[in-house]
Amino acid sequence: MTKPMFKAVVLFALFVAVVAQAQNYVKPPHFNHVVIIVQENRTPDNLFGAGAGPQATCGSEHQFEPGVDIDNGGPNLASKNNGGPYITCTQPVGNLLTGGGSHNHQGPGPNAGWVADCDADSSGRCRMDGFCLDSGDWPNCIGYEYVTRSTVQPYFDIATNYGFANYMFQTHQGPSFEAHQFLFGGTSGPVFPGDPNNYYQDFVAENASFYDSGCPVTNQGPKWIDPGGNELGSKVFSECYDHNTLVTYQDPSTGLVHDRGVSWTYYTPDDVGIIWNAPGANPQTCYSAKTGNGPCGGAEWGHVSVAKTDYRKSVPILNDIAACNLSAISWAIPDEIWSDHPGFRDNSSGPSYVADIVDAIGNSTCTDNGQTYWQDTAIFITWDDWGGFYDHVPPPVTYTAKNGLPCSDAFAPNGWGCGYVYGFRVPLLVVSAYTQPHTISGPISGPPTYPPDPCWTHDFGSILKFTENNFLGPNAAIAQPGPTQYTYADQNSLDAVCQKKQVVPLWDFFLGPYRNFTPILPTDPSYDANYFMNYYQANNATPIGPEDGDPDD
Repeated sequence: MTKPMFKAVVLFALFVAVVAQAQNYVKPPHFNHVVIIVQENRTPDNLFGAGAGPQATCGSEHQFEPGVDIDNGGPNLASKNNGGPYITCTQPVGNLLTGGGSHNHQGPGPNAGWVADCDADSSGRCRMDGFCLDSGDWPNCIGYEYVTRSTVQPYFDIATNYGFANYMFQTHQGPSFEAHQFLFGGTSGPVFPGDPNNYYQDFVAENASFYDSGCPVTNQGPKWIDPGGNELGSKVFSECYDHNTLVTYQDPSTGLVHDRGVSWTYYTPDDVGIIWNAPGANPQTCYSAKTGNGPCGGAEWGHVSVAKTDYRKSVPILNDIAACNLSAISWAIPDEIWSDHPGFRDNSSGPSYVADIVDAIGNSTCTDNGQTYWQDTAIFITWDDWGGFYDHVPPPVTYTAKNGLPCSDAFAPNGWGCGYVYGFRVPLLVVSAYTQPHTISGPISGPPTYPPDPCWTHDFGSILKFTENNFLGPNAAIAQPGPTQYTYADQNSLDAVCQKKQVVPLWDFFLGPYRNFTPILPTDPSYDANYFMNYYQANNATPIGPEDGDPDD
């Protein structure tokens, strides 16, 4: 087979493809498949080594080798107590089981969640010095731990052989439930524009009920946050939030729900009751209608692949890749055991699981429109929230009425997300046949720029907008049509506001030319694709979603 060559101007040496701010825009190739792999609860400093201070004591040898701007000074900012430093260096940990802290938005008490970790100053900029408060005083500041390189070697291999986003921020300032809503539909807002109470300007701020969430339940729903940044109690809405998604839209005149013309599959470990199952909390995808009741069902729900219903194959996306049945758009949500979430019984299977998905696509002989899966698939690997782990780069300032700043600037046009965007950095790895080794989006030398240049700064909406542009064209929008358009995250992603016209977010990862696949080895050879595909059959186990009773999943 003749391999396609992407006709692009190569603007840098291919062996170190570091993107600089002065480069010219090159349109990415079209892909027949986009795969979005969502892991749990990590920051770049935690996964890629926030080594600080003397190498012998703080493990600087574990830093990400291409020179990503991991802080060499450590979280040495002034503490809230007596103006002293929290700690002098971050602490290496040889597993994924420990560390982290509360990752509610605010949570009970003064020392929990995003608000405390951020510790914003009067201008709204995060001081990034509150991570110790989640778990007590030094030396027990588990939020400042980071994992050693050998523990997550597949992630280093993906980052160095393909792409790493230096400035990737979670869109929201909270935990998992709303993270998965943003990654699926570009918002966690409850209703369409035009609601007389303006509830469409609000966002979900906390998790829903752990094993009892989504449209079929009768709960009032989690706490909300308003444009002023004020966290409110539960509203009158159920946990069934009616907004368009990346793959569905609702006719505003009839209320009928339609696909956007592309095949899609949402792979989830458990049924609608878990907080990681985003389609289960939207009537468009749960009921294939504007409203409904009872268990999810209908045409759109048929796109949701629940591992719980097929104990023979625990990771259906691997099974579908092997069967040449990969959808145009796929979300891969892990079983909690291999999600990278701290404390869930396994310290190495998460990186291996991700490596196996990448390898399955890269080594596949399946073809679509005359191209193999490797030739026509873009893979995005991200983490849903910061998990309470330290990161040294402050997010773009949140503009709210509460801090006296306007709800509109270069990072929040038209006031979108005022009061609840953006959250802390999370890792983003990008893999494709057009992603050159060591491709890093964003400046990597010297102190981090603030605010980051929007042309090289990403959030969850960047993935949605790239995918939407790939399949539906540059003028597509998830927003509800009409005079009161709600600007969803895909239109207001951090890189979508770049001044360059017609720039596709994340374009800098696809500058080409075409390259053959470089395999990614699992952390442990026993964790190959067959291990994950046969896990439940071999272990007589059922899939595990977010742990019951843990408010911070």
